Amino acid sequence: ITQLLASYGYVETVEGRRVLTARGASLRRVYGEKDLLTSLCLEDGFLQGLDPASTAAVVSALVYEAKRDELGLLSRYPGHGVEGALMTVLKHWNKLNDAEKLHRLPQTASPDFGMVWPVYKWARGKSLAQAIDSTDLAAGDFVRWTKQVIDSLDQIAHVASSDPQLRTQCEAAINLL
Repeated sequence: ITQLLASYGYVETVEGRRVLTARGASLRRVYGEKDLLTSLCLEDGFLQGLDPASTAAVVSALVYEAKRDELGLLSRYPGHGVEGALMTVLKHWNKLNDAEKLHRLPQTASPDFGMVWPVYKWARGKSLAQAIDSTDLAAGDFVRWTKQVIDSLDQIAHVASSDPQLRTQCEAAINLL
């Protein structure tokens, strides 16, 4: 794992000891199954220019894991910039999986777009029934996953302390959810 982190510049060797770089220190504040993927996407500015509802929708792809095992792209995307942000996530996921294979590490689970529309609808003020309409999500599952999206947005807001706009954007997304 340290070799993978070193290849991404999160760890370096100083006087024979492995130490975290500034990037690595930032990664330490992101918790979740896709923490490295989230960090890579943040460094690429994948949330720039998104409104709060779209921000929440995109972050849901880094949190949600459906019970089925398939990578489902959407036929259409909500909000301005969501498709581009999600394609950035997929790009980094593919590169990360290649690096994990190279280092013989378990693969990071694929981003799942199954909550993108429901989270977007919810953040835009739709009722719970409207938000999960035409999905396989039960109301309780939607609430549980939405809480995890909120937690991830909060982590991103804290990591983005040097980017007041992103911090405000994440806080606004949290308030909508």
